[in-house]
Amino acid sequence: MSSLPTGTVSFLFTDIEGSTQLSQRYPEAFPAALARHHAILNEAIAAQHGQVFQIIGDAFCVAFDTASDALNAALEAQRGFLREAWNPTPIKVRMGIHTGEASLGDMDARAGGYTGYLTLTRVQRVMSTAYGGQVLLSGASAELVRVHLPEKITLRDMGEHHLKGIISPEHLWQVVAPDLPQDFPPLQSLSAFPNNLPSQVTSFVGREHELAEVKQLLATTRLLTLTGPGGMGKTRLSLQVAVDVLDTFKDGVWFIELATLTEPALVPITVASVLGVREEHSRPLTATLVNWLRNKLLLLILDNCEHLIEACAEFADRVLHTSRETRILATSRESLAIAGESTYRIPSLEAPDPKDQIPLEILSQYAAVRLFVERATQALATFSLTEANAPAVVQICFRLDGIPLAIELAAARVKAMRVEQIAARLDDRFRLLSSLIDWSHALLTEPERVLFRRLSVFAGGWTLEAAEQECADDVGAPHAAPLQKEDVLDLLTRLVDKSLVVLDEQALEPRHRMLETIREYAREKLLEANESERLRDRHMHFFVQLAEHTEPILQTAQRAEWLPRLEAEHDNLRAALEWACERDVEVARWLAGVLYWFWHYGDHLSEPRTWYERMLAGGEQPTPTRGMALALMGSGLVSTRLYDAGEGESPLEQSVSMWRQLGEPQRLAWSLWALARFLVYRGESARACAIYTEHESLFRAWGNGLLLVGALSYWGRALMNLQRDDPAAKARLDEALSLGLSPREPHSLYVCYMNLGHWALAQGDYALARRHYEESLTWRRQLGTRWLIGLGLREVAQVMCLQGDYRQAEPVYAEA
Repeated sequence: MSSLPTGTVSFLFTDIEGSTQLSQRYPEAFPAALARHHAILNEAIAAQHGQVFQIIGDAFCVAFDTASDALNAALEAQRGFLREAWNPTPIKVRMGIHTGEASLGDMDARAGGYTGYLTLTRVQRVMSTAYGGQVLLSGASAELVRVHLPEKITLRDMGEHHLKGIISPEHLWQVVAPDLPQDFPPLQSLSAFPNNLPSQVTSFVGREHELAEVKQLLATTRLLTLTGPGGMGKTRLSLQVAVDVLDTFKDGVWFIELATLTEPALVPITVASVLGVREEHSRPLTATLVNWLRNKLLLLILDNCEHLIEACAEFADRVLHTSRETRILATSRESLAIAGESTYRIPSLEAPDPKDQIPLEILSQYAAVRLFVERATQALATFSLTEANAPAVVQICFRLDGIPLAIELAAARVKAMRVEQIAARLDDRFRLLSSLIDWSHALLTEPERVLFRRLSVFAGGWTLEAAEQECADDVGAPHAAPLQKEDVLDLLTRLVDKSLVVLDEQALEPRHRMLETIREYAREKLLEANESERLRDRHMHFFVQLAEHTEPILQTAQRAEWLPRLEAEHDNLRAALEWACERDVEVARWLAGVLYWFWHYGDHLSEPRTWYERMLAGGEQPTPTRGMALALMGSGLVSTRLYDAGEGESPLEQSVSMWRQLGEPQRLAWSLWALARFLVYRGESARACAIYTEHESLFRAWGNGLLLVGALSYWGRALMNLQRDDPAAKARLDEALSLGLSPREPHSLYVCYMNLGHWALAQGDYALARRHYEESLTWRRQLGTRWLIGLGLREVAQVMCLQGDYRQAEPVYAEA
């Protein structure tokens, strides 16, 4: 074998589709077909100067100096397979090409002459995603060949796909040639399995042994808790395990991030929100959730349980006792301490002992060294492990006890100092992670320190705009160095470079966040600087303003643009509510009130009830304030949508009374709308009609599209409930639809068609009712709110049953 290429290498992996079945079905003919397969491949590879470094059965592993050579070899081989007169059945070969870093390694059956686990794994996964006759390229290879494509050859964008064992998605491209097959079924990637696993921007280094052990334990226990101190990589290991086992859980793998939660009651609410489970009438959410999980084969990852340990333990215990196949992988600094739990303590990464004289080529086999080198290379592209700097790298990894976060923080320093200098500054006091963060903090400039500690006020990340608004100027203590708004971006970039802040490139808009261990440290610095209260106040007011800005927008079709933004800030909104409850309950009530529509459209059914109950508690007669009036309306609306007939009326009536006293007619109109709708749902249509009749002029004067359309439509429904053939009922319903069709706003139209469906049902016209309900469902789907879609599906299914169409109703009920 000629010398294998090293450094940046383009790999081509091939495999015969269904070879095992072919060998069993045609035992006499298959050996000859396999020999011909090898000959065609070897000829195409040799023509492009490729090196076959491993053959396992019918799978070829080939290395090329360039991606273009790999592509040309793949094309020629596929043409050869297509031309061949196979007997008794065609041989179809799938192929994958990926370009990445690789070094020479052991010449054994497993390694095949290369090290570079991530590169070789990725090309294998790209290949296994393809079908026989298909050639797929990774994003890296596609970029390299794009400007040198052979004549008439194009690349088809196949989108991003999650590949088994690889935590970040891969952008795949199919090679399209006019003389080769072009159309294949959907790619065989993990994207077909439901999940919400976050993408990772850095590679997973080391932990092969731990990964295997955790997967083995997870196969034998239904609750496994990964324990260890902060910075040990519990979350990252859990995510890698999740990617590896994704294809074994048909109902999905779901990541539940708990770090930013402060209320124990939010644990089941957060899980239900991620899973899309809706609260049921007169039934606790946890009971609904565990019942939903009863027959689900899925994996829940409860991340960062330590500060909510009792709530997490209680929830996990309920799941274990109720469901049959649901498994839980938890990460925590301590175990949940419940029956049925297995624990796995995450060890440090293996690091070499400085006393040992270890050859350079062996050092890279130590996970701690590999992590340092990879992260250092990301910080400084010219960095490499050499005979000269290896002793210093070993000292760093050893003195930091192989703690991943500590090693990453040290590696980020190679931009500012040589590794020998980094090692020289380490002594025994830096063996604790907090001491290393302290060291990283000490190396910051004063403006960087100020921004670093102030950013800890955010929960779940922040946008540049939020950082500029909340952290700039003189918001800190008098002795703190003031920050100018225009300096925040530059300072933030420096904190990213030093691995103290993470840039989330997968978000809808650029966001930054801190790892929880670092955020805890930064919060301590904020307290020491006596800035915590000022910053939390400013944080609270910023998010109150955001909620106020979006409240009227969420009542229009523009909600589709703003809901994802608010969802990204949900943890910050919770933090603002939490602080407001401590600081100023009137602000808390106002914020909870203006957030109602976000919770409504965002499928957060139970959480608002928790907040309203907390801030409206107390038996005394409430004093009329704007915050109290708005929170009471929100509380009543929540009771309405949860069909809690006993709880909704009083807060809505109090809200109406307060808005009258406060003299705000538009807010009064909304509370009257909410009260009348509640009465319709409770069957008190006469009282509802009285409200609509008395306040019609108010609705018409102050009602925006949603308010006026909704009032007219529910008025028509109330009149119909009193007299099913009342022409005034149909007139109100038709007027509402006419007004709703003008802006074509989804909420207004789903309400109009729903109530028209009720009217048609009351007339006994099942066919017309079905058409209206189906039209309502169309607008519900456009709205995108899952619990509203579920209600619409049930309406369609019910009228199908009334028509005797049970076969069609069954899948509709199932979807609901």
